[in-house]
Order: sequence, then C-alpha cells, then structure tokens
Amino acid sequence: MKLFDYLERLKRLHLLIKRKQTGTPTELAKKFNLSTSHLYCIVDELKIQGAPIEYCRIKKSYYYSVPFEIEINCAFKILTDLEQQANGGYAFYKSNFHSDFIRVL
Repeated sequence: MKLFDYLERLKRLHLLIKRKQTGTPTELAKKFNLSTSHLYCIVDELKIQGAPIEYCRIKKSYYYSVPFEIEINCAFKILTDLEQQANGGYAFYKSNFHSDFIRVL
C-alpha cells in the first residue's frame, strides 16, 4: 500500500470513529477492503499512539471515549547516509513513522 493511501485510510477511519459510524469490525474491515485481523492491528496501533478508542456492542460502532483529534502531517525528511544504510532506511522509517506523520492532539 502506498503511503498516501494509508494516510487517507487513517483520515477516513478517524472520521468514522468520530461520527460513531464504523459499524462492526467486520463491516468496517470490508469498507476498507481489509481483513478483520488487519483492522484490529490498525485500531490497536492507534490506541498505542494514544487514541481513546472504545467499541460499543449496542451501537455496533467504535467511538472515542473523550473528544479526540488526529493531525496527519505529510512532511518528509531527507535521510542521511547513515539512515539510508540502516536496512535501506526501513528501520528509520518504521521507528519514526507515527511520530513524524501522525500527531495525537
């Protein structure tokens, strides 16, 4: 998946959660053309980053337990030679992806 597609997916997911219109995890996964397990991984990652995501079994939707916003910043950083040599930049990208592109407000 391309980076911009991933960021757009996060923006769309955030809006659905904010509106409490996600549907069940299975329905939401289908909306994003993902497996349910992959959707759970994305939700868990957002929780790790500080998103107060809960699930209501009655309303069958994810929601934020407190008012919450996500800022997605598409800034890029030029890698140094050392960062590029570290697994082709993958280790740097993986370890700094969320802190560089997604900020919990």
